[in-house]
Amino acid sequence: MFPPTVEATLKSAGTGLCRAVTMVVFLTNMDHWPRFNDVYREFIPNPPCRAVIGTTGLAQPPVEIEIVECVAYKVAA
Repeated sequence: MFPPTVEATLKSAGTGLCRAVTMVVFLTNMDHWPRFNDVYREFIPNPPCRAVIGTTGLAQPPVEIEIVECVAYKVAA
């Protein structure tokens, strides 16, 4: 599940995950890629360009997934 902070940050900027154009994600176990991809598509049905990078650990164990970058656009009013 996406951390609430990513959605909250995008929402506070007047945009959302549906307008994400690129993401960089760290994943501690690439064997979890299929499940990650399924959950990712639940939140973002039309996924943006992304990089998922395998890593041996993250700064906040026991976290296994970290979104390190998310760029989204905002529609001008």
